[in-house]
Parts: sequence; C-alpha cells; structure tokens
Amino acid sequence: MFQMNTFDNSSSLVSAAYIYFRCKDYIKSQQFFEKIASLTERNCFKYNIELCKKYMDKDIRDNVKRYTVVSACYNVESYLDVFLNSLVSQSFDFTKNISCIMVDDGSTDNTANIIKKWREKYPQNIIYLHKENGGQASARNLGLQYVKSPYVTFTDPDDFLDKDYFHNIDNFILKTKLPICLVSTYIVSYNESQDKYSNVHPLNFKFKSDENICRVSDIDTRIQMSASSSVMLTQLLKESNIYFSEDIKPTFEDAHLINVYLLKNDNCYISYLKSAVYYYRKREIKNSTLNNASNDKRLFYDVLKYGCLPLLQLNESKKHKFIEFVILYHLIWIIKYIINRPELVGFLSETEQQQFLSLTDQCIQRVRSKTIMQFNFAGMFFYYKVGIFNCFRNEDVQDEYQQIIYVERYDEFKDEVYIRYFTGKVGYEVFHIDGKDTIPTHIKTQRDTFIDRTFVLVRHIWLPLERKTGNLSCRINGKKTIITFQNKQHDYLNINVVRNVFAKT
Repeated sequence: MFQMNTFDNSSSLVSAAYIYFRCKDYIKSQQFFEKIASLTERNCFKYNIELCKKYMDKDIRDNVKRYTVVSACYNVESYLDVFLNSLVSQSFDFTKNISCIMVDDGSTDNTANIIKKWREKYPQNIIYLHKENGGQASARNLGLQYVKSPYVTFTDPDDFLDKDYFHNIDNFILKTKLPICLVSTYIVSYNESQDKYSNVHPLNFKFKSDENICRVSDIDTRIQMSASSSVMLTQLLKESNIYFSEDIKPTFEDAHLINVYLLKNDNCYISYLKSAVYYYRKREIKNSTLNNASNDKRLFYDVLKYGCLPLLQLNESKKHKFIEFVILYHLIWIIKYIINRPELVGFLSETEQQQFLSLTDQCIQRVRSKTIMQFNFAGMFFYYKVGIFNCFRNEDVQDEYQQIIYVERYDEFKDEVYIRYFTGKVGYEVFHIDGKDTIPTHIKTQRDTFIDRTFVLVRHIWLPLERKTGNLSCRINGKKTIITFQNKQHDYLNINVVRNVFAKT
C-alpha cells in the first residue's frame, strides 16, 4: 500500500509515517508524509497523503456530530481545562452531539499534553491536530478542513461556555422555520484578575429581546464581528470557499470572514440568541493578541489593505449598510486611541504613517455620509463624526448636515454661558438673543490632531447674556444650528431655563 522509497534521510520518516498509519493516527501519518514530500521536493508521496486524508475523512464521517467546535490553541495551558470542561459538561449531551477539533498552533508550553489527556477521555469527540506556528487564521483553517458536522463555531480556548449554550442554540434552530445561516450568541466578559462578570460589550444592544431574527440584508447596526460567538452552517462556508484570511493580522480576521459569509448569504437570516451565553475572558496577564494589537504594525496596514478595503469592495454592488458599520466600528477604536497622541504610533516610520492615513482615507471614502451620521454606538459622538468628515474626507459636516453647538456651563456672576462646538474650519458665527446680535466676550480655538493632520477644531466661546430674557439661537456660515443642552436638542434655547438649571446645581 505504501511507497517505501528511500531518499537520503527520509527513510526513518517513512517508517514513522507507516507506523502511525497502522495505529490509525492518520493525522500524524499525513504530517510525516507531507514533511517527506517537502524535504525531497517530489510528489511520489501524494498517494500516501491523500490516503491519510481519505481515512481521516471516513473516521470523522462515521462519527459525525451535530456541532463542531474548532479551537486554535497557542500556549493556552492555563485555560484549557476550564474551556474543555465547559464543553464536556454541556446539558446538550457532549458525547452524542459535539465534536471538538483542537489545533495546536506550535505551542511551546504544555498545551499539547493537556489536549491529549482530554482526548483519551473522549476519543470519539476530541480531535488533536498539530501544526507549525502560523497564527490563529491558519490554525482555524486547518481545523475547518476536517469539519463534517452541519454546524461549526470557533470558540477560543481561553474562553468558556455556559452549560446550556448548545442546548439553547439547538432548541432555537429546531423550532425556527426560517433559513438561519448564523446564530449570534451573547457575550459576557469575565475579568480574570477581579473574578467578576459583566455584560457591557458595546454590541450587546443587539440582544434587546431573548430571541431576535432578521434578514441578513436588514442587519444595519446589529453587526457581528466575532467568529467565536457565531454558529454557522458548515456547508455554506465550504460551498462559498470561505476561509479565514491569513493576511489579516493581528485582528479583524473574524470580522472579515463573518461578513464575507453574510454578504454571500444575504438572502438568509441571522439570529441573536441571548440565552446562549459565551464567556469572554479578559486575561490577568494581558498577553492576548487583542491586548497587543495596538503595538503591531500590521494593525495599521495589513488589516486595512487585506481586510477592510476588500470587504468594502465586495459590498460596492450591494451597498449593505451593515458592512459600512463593521468598518466604522473597527476604525473608531483606532481613531479614539490616537487622537492628540501621535507618540502612540511613533513606532511607525513616516512612510508607514502616511500609508495608514491613505488606507483609512480609502476606507472612509467608501462609507456613505448618512451611514457615518447614523453610527451612534461604540462612543461615536458628534465630535468624531465631524472629525471623520474633516480628517479623512476633507469635507465639512455642515455641508450636508446641521451643525450642533453645546451649552455646557453658566457663570452666574458674569451672566455668561459657555458654548462649545466642533468644526473642520472656522466659519462666520452669529449668536442671537431674541433676534439681536450678541458678541462673545472670549473665544478660543483648540486644534485636535490625528498624527500630522487636523482632526477637528474645537471652538470654546463665552457668550454674555446681559441679564436679558428670551431665546438663544445660532447660525454658522448662514445656516441655523442645533443647540444641545442637558442632552436634549433645541432649535432655540430659553436662557432663563439655562440660568434656572445651573442655579439648582
């Protein structure tokens, strides 16, 4: 059956591969034959490799479960027992219904031995794969090749699941008559250092009700960014040849795969299931990929070039708003991180900084203006919208939308109010009390920066009320503004209301 040709130092590898095959460890046998093929640069072992895959596929097919968890593991020895225990302890019978493909991405700690220990207990459910270190995407892609179950998810091995996770998912799928292509589960953060749980994830507003279903094309703000908290149809992934991009590092590979998958299945439905709780661990030792992403040059180039831009380009013909929201959600965290702190990207060369700015421009320019204005989560206040228009589109938000001024303080002794607003360029300002001009007593312009660009100009204005009564209104460049006071918006504001509010504080 096996070709036992001897090539220099490969004969011992051939023997080892043959032994592993006889022991039905087809994964290890395949890895040996692939190693031999690469060393000898010859294809004569292709038959042996394909035979290993055939037997591996048969093993899995004969033992197909309903759900498969693919987990990419790299130096996670401290978390594996909790993770695997949360799987085998599911109220939805683990041995009958769940497979777990554990891909060891070249770990240098005790990860491999811990997985093998659990595999010995559950040989029909846990599959161990080993590969040279290549990153989470490559590890998940290897695992995905062996998935035969109808449904697949990509739980991270430092996280863990509620005991009813799969039970609730399965009950929901069985009772739902609509074609569901993705189930989004509810993320609860677990702070390891404090041993505390919280449900403050910025996207948890999607779970206003216990069960929520919508057509993919109608997702809008209810975006899905995490593959770990997604349960998908294996057949749809494989039919569309969708895999994790190995060019997208250190983050966003999840968001890219999920949203390519949704774009290609936008005639299906997505569901948001609050009862399926996914526990996301915030590590005490902040050594996760996410923790270190802001110090990785690839965040400022590879993620945009190979992740964000291609996703926007794929969406150009469909113009689904949820794709634009995904891009804004990713970018707003970076934007907020860097504003007025150019030293945080000091590890990038000047050329690399300009490449980052150029790629950000290209992304933002592919997002429609109305989408930017409708993006109201993840701390995307009007300040950031003005800045995005100005910094990355070279546009004044007031060209399309009403400017907003904020009344924020009152000086009782001087009878003056403090007003603040945000702009890309200083325009012609007119303040009226009962239709009569009022001249500010003090004006200051603050320049907030994004690397070497002006992000926004912040106008600080003290306006005298001169013991008058009546209504305050404002025009900038001849256009009437909205006045925000006490988190409410007004076309005009009664100045006695301002005095009375601050007199009570």
